[in-house]
Amino acid sequence: MDAQDVIEMVELDDFTITEVKTGWKIMDHKGAHLDFFESLKVAVPRAGPMLKRAHAAWEAFGKLITGLDDAQQLRASMEFCALRHMGVALQQSDVDSFKAVLLELCGSKLGALLTPEFQFGVSMLVDAMGRTMLRTRTKFETRLRILRTSWTALEQSEGEKLDIDSPVSPRTHDGKLEPEIDNNEPVSPSEKSTGTGEHKGRKSLKSVGSVHVPRSFHDMVLFNASVMNMSDNVWFEEMLQSLRALVPNCGNISRMQEECDLLCLALVHYDEVNLNAFKQVMFASLRSLLPSQWNTEHENAWSWFWDGVEQRLTTGMPLTAVYMNHLQSFLRMDEDACSAFKMEVFETFFATCEQSQEYLKASNAKLQFIAGRILDIMTDMFRTPQLAVKDISALGLLHAGYGVREELISPFVTSFMSAVKNVCAEESWLRGIQWTFELVSRTLARTLAEGSTAVMRAITKNSARQLEEAVSSAPRGQREQMLLRVQVGTESISPLLWAIQSGALRSAEAILMDLLSIRADRARYYYGMEGLWDRHPDIVPLLCKQAPSLMEHLLDGLMWRSKQIKGGMRRVNYYISRILVNEEGGLAPSMSQLVKHGDPNLLCHPCTRFVFDLLWAKMCCLAFMVTKLWFVLTLFDFIVGLQYGILMFDSAGPGRWALISCRLFMYIFSLGHLFVKHTSQFVNAYNHGRTVRCCRFLRLPAYLLSSRQEFVEFVLAVFLLGMLTMEPFLHCLNVDDRFVTNCCEHGEFYCTLSDNYDRISTIPMLLYFVLASDLVYLNIHLSSFVVICTSLWWEFVLYLGALAFLATAFASAIACLPQTGADASIQLRDFYNWPSAFQSLISMSLNMYSGNNYEEIHTATEVPLKWWIMAFGACWHIFIANLMIAHFCESYRGIFQDAMGHAWLTRGTVILETAMPLISAKKWKAFVLSLRLQEPCELDEGDVGPCGGLATVEGPFEHLKSPSVELDRVQRFGGLASVDLPWPEDKADNDDSSEKIYKITNARFDEQDRMLKEICIKLGIRASGTGTGSSAGSMMGHSQLSDRPKAKLAVVEGSGSSVPDGSIPEDNSDAAATEMMEDPSRHNSVTSPRHFGSLGSLP
Repeated sequence: MDAQDVIEMVELDDFTITEVKTGWKIMDHKGAHLDFFESLKVAVPRAGPMLKRAHAAWEAFGKLITGLDDAQQLRASMEFCALRHMGVALQQSDVDSFKAVLLELCGSKLGALLTPEFQFGVSMLVDAMGRTMLRTRTKFETRLRILRTSWTALEQSEGEKLDIDSPVSPRTHDGKLEPEIDNNEPVSPSEKSTGTGEHKGRKSLKSVGSVHVPRSFHDMVLFNASVMNMSDNVWFEEMLQSLRALVPNCGNISRMQEECDLLCLALVHYDEVNLNAFKQVMFASLRSLLPSQWNTEHENAWSWFWDGVEQRLTTGMPLTAVYMNHLQSFLRMDEDACSAFKMEVFETFFATCEQSQEYLKASNAKLQFIAGRILDIMTDMFRTPQLAVKDISALGLLHAGYGVREELISPFVTSFMSAVKNVCAEESWLRGIQWTFELVSRTLARTLAEGSTAVMRAITKNSARQLEEAVSSAPRGQREQMLLRVQVGTESISPLLWAIQSGALRSAEAILMDLLSIRADRARYYYGMEGLWDRHPDIVPLLCKQAPSLMEHLLDGLMWRSKQIKGGMRRVNYYISRILVNEEGGLAPSMSQLVKHGDPNLLCHPCTRFVFDLLWAKMCCLAFMVTKLWFVLTLFDFIVGLQYGILMFDSAGPGRWALISCRLFMYIFSLGHLFVKHTSQFVNAYNHGRTVRCCRFLRLPAYLLSSRQEFVEFVLAVFLLGMLTMEPFLHCLNVDDRFVTNCCEHGEFYCTLSDNYDRISTIPMLLYFVLASDLVYLNIHLSSFVVICTSLWWEFVLYLGALAFLATAFASAIACLPQTGADASIQLRDFYNWPSAFQSLISMSLNMYSGNNYEEIHTATEVPLKWWIMAFGACWHIFIANLMIAHFCESYRGIFQDAMGHAWLTRGTVILETAMPLISAKKWKAFVLSLRLQEPCELDEGDVGPCGGLATVEGPFEHLKSPSVELDRVQRFGGLASVDLPWPEDKADNDDSSEKIYKITNARFDEQDRMLKEICIKLGIRASGTGTGSSAGSMMGHSQLSDRPKAKLAVVEGSGSSVPDGSIPEDNSDAAATEMMEDPSRHNSVTSPRHFGSLGSLP
C-alpha cells in the first residue's frame, strides 16, 4: 500500500513556513484542539463519528506543519494521513469546512498575531492534504468496497456482524442476544506448537475434513486446509481470528499495523509459519464461498490486501522474538531496582505533565502496583497477546469512564522510556522495550478514544443536559444502544452501570428517563424497556443496592396513562413483562428484590401494586387460603374439644366419644405434623451449624428467629406435647377402663390434673388464633391495620413496663406503712404486703378497683395510705397515661404514612415466600400465556403500542396520587420514519435551569423597560441621545450597549487601512454572508497572501 503517486506537495517560502510554525506553536500551547473539533462537529454534523481522536488528529496536522521545511518528512506524513483515512467518505465540502473552521479558530486564538502568511500557509497545507486524501480514496475506493462487501457476505453466512467493534450485539430472529464465544482464552506456547491448545468453540483442523462441505468462511478455510494436506498448521486459527479485525479496518493503515503487530506476537510461538500456504487456502475458500461474485477485481483487491498484510508480517515476525528477549532480560532486575524504577516513572511523569495530578491521586504503593500491572501487560503481550489486548481494552474503557484524556498517554510513554533508559543495563534492549510499550500505548489510546464517547464524557461531568445533547444526533434506531453499550473489541461497558457505580446519578436518571420514554413516528414505536432488561437483567437489585433514588423513575417509566376518560374510568398500561417474567419463562427476581429492599414508598407505587394484585388475584390468593385452612380446621377442632358447653360434658355419657375424637384428631394430626416438621428442622439446623446463640450456653436454630409463624408453631407444639402428657382421659385409664374424661371420684390428684390441663389449654387456644390471624392478609386494608397495631405494640409494652415499675415502687412503699386498722380493714385486706398492694394498684390503674374500696381508703385510720394512693393515681392517670396517649398519636402519625406500604410489603412476602412455591410450573406457564405479553398492547382506541404491557383501568383522579407520570407520555413525531434519522430536537425541553432563569430575568427587565417608557411619556421626559421616543434610562439598554465594542474594524482588501464596521452597508454584509453559506468554495480558493486581508478582523 502506497500513495506516493497521488500526494500533492506544498511549496512555501521560508518566511511563510516560519510564520506558520510560530502561529501553530501558540495555538498548540493554548490547547485549541478541543475547541476546534467541537466547532467542527457543529459545522459538519456528519463528521462527528469520525472525530473520535481529536488529539491524535491535531498531532498529525502538527507533524505536517513541522515537516513543511523537510520535503521527505512532509511526504511521509501526508502519505500516512492519506492511507489512514482512505476508508473515510471524504468530500471537497468537508475539506472547505475544515479549513474555514480552522482559520476562524486561529483568528479567535491568535488575535493580532494572526498574519496573512500564516493563513496562506495553513490554507495551502489543508487544501493539499485534502486533495491528497480525496485522490487516495479515489485510487483505493474500488478495492476497499470489494473487500468490505465480500467480507460482509462471508460474515452474513455465519450469522455475524461485519464490524467486530460494533456496539450492537448480534441478535437472533426473535430479538434475543446470541451467546458470544470467547476465543481469547490464553494458550501456552507449548500447546500452540504441538497443536493441543486449539480454541474452544471452534472445530479442529483435522475434524472438519470428515464432515460435509461447510458454508462459513472459518469452516471453509479449515476444510480446504484439510483437503490440501495442511491440517497441521494450527496457526491458521490465529490468522482467521486476526482477519476479523484486519479486513473491516483495511482502510486504516494505523489500525492494520497494530493488528499485524499483534498477529506477529501470536505467530512467534509457532515453529514454522508459511504465509503463502495460508494465502492459497484463503483464496480457495473465497472462491468457493463467493462463486457468483468472484472476478478479476476481487482477485486484485484481495491480493492487494494480502500483500500489505504479508509485508508487515514478514518484517515483524523476526523482530518479535528478539524484542521478547529484550523485555525478559530487562525484567530480571532485582526487587529494589524494580521498585525504584516504578517510582521514577511517575516522578518523571508528574514533573513533565501537570495535568496528570488531576487523575493520579493515589499513594506510592498504589502507583507501584499500577506500574507493576503495566509490566505484567507488556509480558502478557508476548505470552498471551489476545488476553493482553482484552485487558487493555477493559483498561481503556475504565479510563474513558474516569474521563482521562488521550493526550496524557504520549507524555506517559515519554516518562516511561526515560526511566527505562536510566536503569537499562544494555542499550540494545531499549528498542524491544520501546516497541512493546508503544504497541500497548497505541492499543490503549485507540480503546480510550473509542470508549470516550459523548455519553461517557457527559457521565464524567454528571450533566443530564450534556447527555441529552450527546444522544440528540444519534439515529433513533441506535439511540438505545448508545446509552447501554460502549464496546471496544471484545470488551464493553455500560454507560448506565458506570453512571450508577461512579455516583453520577443525574446522568443515570437522564439515561433511565430517555430509555423508558415512549417515542413514536409514523411507522413504529421506540421503547427501551426490552433493551434495558436485555443489557441489565439485574437492573432492579442494582438500583435497590446502589441507587435507590432511581427506582421510582424506573417504575414510572413502566406506566402509560391515557388522557381520555371513558365511562368514568381512565385506561392505564403497565409494561411489566420483564419485571414479572424472566428469560426462561419463570418468575423474575425483580419483585423479590423490591420486597427485600423494603421501601414502603416503592411498594405503594402503582406499578408494584398492579403486579402484586395480578399475582394475588390470579395465582396466589387461593394457594394462600389453602395453607391457612388447615389451621382454621385445627382451631375449630381445638375449640370444640376443649371449651365447655359445646359438647355434652358428661364424663361417662355418650357425648364423651365426640370429645375424645376431637382431642385425638388434635394430637395425631396437628401435634404430629408440628412434631415431625420441627424435629427434622432442628436436626438439620444443628447438623449444618445454622444456629444462633441466645444465652451463654444455649443455641437455638436460626429458622425459629427468622419467622414469626415458625416460632409460634414451635411454642404451640411444646404446649400441645405438654397437654398430651397431662391428658385426663389417658390418666383415667389407670383407674377406669371406660374411657372417661374425668375421674375426680378416684382422688384429688385426678381433679387437680384436669384443672391444670384446662388452664394450660388457654395458651394453645390463643396460639391457634394467632396462626389463623394471618387470614387478615387476604384484605390489604386489614393488613394495613395489623401493621399499625404491630408497630404500636412495642410502645404499648413500654408503657406496661412503666406501669409495672410504678406499681412496684408504690406497692413496696405502701407495704411499709403500719397496720393500724381492724382485721377486716382495707389496709389489712388489700395492702397488707407487697403482692396484695401491687395487685390493688394494678387494678386501680386499669379501672378494675371497686368504688366502695376507695371509700374505705378515704376513711382508713392510716392517713398516709390515702396520700400514697393519690400520688400513684396522679403519676399514672395524669402524667404517664396522658404521655402514652400523646406518644401514640405522634407514632401513629408517622406510621400511618407508611402503613399501606408495609401492608403491601407483607402481601409481597406472602406471595413470594408462601404462595408462589405452591404454584406448579404448568399452572405458571398457563398464567403467563394468558397474559399475552408478547403481543402489542393497545394505547388509545385503534393505536397499537409497544409489546410487553397489560391494560387496566383506574379512577379519573388516581393519576393525582402519582403526578410524576404524565398523561399520554408518548412523544410523537411526524415526517420521515427511517430508523437512521435522529429524533427532531424539542426546543422546549432543552432549556436547562440556568437558561430558564436567564429568560425569566430578561422578561422582568423588559417589563421594567416598558413601565419606565410609559412613565417618561406621561411625565413628558424625552430620551437623550436618541432620535425616537425610546428611553435612554433603560437599565437593560445601557447594560447591553456597554458590553458592545464601540466600533468594529474591517481590513479593506489590499489597502492596509481600516474603516468602521458601521460604514459598511448592512444589507451587503448579509448578502455576503448568505453567499458564503451557499458557496463556501468561492471564498476559500486562495492564490496569494493578499486575499487574506479581510480575515484579519476575526475576533
